[in-house]
Amino acid sequence: MYLVLKGCGLPVTDDALEEYDTGDTIQELRSALKVLGHDVIPLGWGQDLVEDLSRGSYPDLVFNIAEGFNGRAREAQVPALLEMLDIRFVGSDAFALATALDKNAAKLVVNNVGVRVADGWVANKVEDVRRGWFKRYPMIVKPNNEGSSRGISKVSVVHNQDELRERVADVLASYKQPALVEEYIEGRELTVGLVGDPVQVLGIMEVSPLKPRDEFIYSIEVKRNWRELVSYECPARLTATEQKYVQEAAVAAFTALGCKDMARVDFRLTREGTPVFLEINPLPGLSPTTSDLCIMAAALGISHHELVGRILKGAVDRYSLNAS
Repeated sequence: MYLVLKGCGLPVTDDALEEYDTGDTIQELRSALKVLGHDVIPLGWGQDLVEDLSRGSYPDLVFNIAEGFNGRAREAQVPALLEMLDIRFVGSDAFALATALDKNAAKLVVNNVGVRVADGWVANKVEDVRRGWFKRYPMIVKPNNEGSSRGISKVSVVHNQDELRERVADVLASYKQPALVEEYIEGRELTVGLVGDPVQVLGIMEVSPLKPRDEFIYSIEVKRNWRELVSYECPARLTATEQKYVQEAAVAAFTALGCKDMARVDFRLTREGTPVFLEINPLPGLSPTTSDLCIMAAALGISHHELVGRILKGAVDRYSLNAS
């Protein structure tokens, strides 16, 4: 079963719908679940979802892809409702999703288990930008409670205090939430796919610019035009030691946050071979053609429906359901 989101009020930015799945993606997911032998019933959003569930005939399992609307814990809204009604579902629970969406909170949790994170701080107002709060430029500024690179663009890297103040002010005004200011980490951009319960590393993928550039970031512009701007290499070319460190860091982050069934963890790998945690997405996109987790799976010879099956199996096993 999957959840179909219906529109409601969103911030007025050109990336406001970036996290939400297209009809094609939902149809592909529905087809994959049918291929795996399951009956699939779409559920609505908001009041429609509540009304669907209030009829009293609960599904055996909900395949949750709901990003939610409004608020810093929006991705936790549907899991919280399902938990309240004791309905079983695929994916992480409300607490894990809420914590992961708060980038700074996720960093605190992950750093507490020994994984290096990017040094930084949260600006709740422009006046928080004061000399002495940061070590050196360049820095990167991003919304603290967003996914899918929302609010991360070619102007997100700043090189002086004036640029920093301007960018923080723009994030505060445009996204109505705190701005996360971090050191810019020089290094290779890696993303790690995790699936299953118990969790297993699906693969490690490197994202590289097709034209070498200083201060490369995996921004919203790059993700929208990835075929012309970046290359994906999976498995990433790492030494055995680097691979071990990256895999261990990804699993540690996943476990510390209490994630389930699926996630994608983003790192920068320094020149010294140290993975630096950037963020985790426990509700990764499942578009067969544009989502990083699916691109990674395809590069490893794993079909879309097989990937969905691996994700689903974690929940099926956890709840001791009949897989057929």
